[in-house]
Amino acid sequence: MENLTGEQSATRRAQEALRGTIKKLSSWEDFHNTLAFHGMKYQKKGSGAVIVVGDVTVKASSVSKNLTLSKLEKQLGPFQEIQHLAQIMTSQPLWRSVRFFVISIQGAATRFELFSYPCPI
Repeated sequence: MENLTGEQSATRRAQEALRGTIKKLSSWEDFHNTLAFHGMKYQKKGSGAVIVVGDVTVKASSVSKNLTLSKLEKQLGPFQEIQHLAQIMTSQPLWRSVRFFVISIQGAATRFELFSYPCPI
């Protein structure tokens, strides 16, 4: 899908946002705030958990095996709900993806490319 649309999937966005940070987390508050900074949130669902990326929900285990509820509870202690600050931050994403076309003409050849970059709101 990413190759066709030029946009990252919700799973990929979550993977990139959390790359290298999971093992460094020391509390649920840190975790929720890290996700909130990227416009995401972590929620319990049934016996597991999901990550909400914008309006798309993905299984936490599909983002990383280290994000399962049981593994995070071993690392961070019993699950704690999202705090007020993180709720505000996730309701107003700090970044949006901007797409634009670049047309380059070299002699008789014309090339069209679609770029997608995150930019602050």
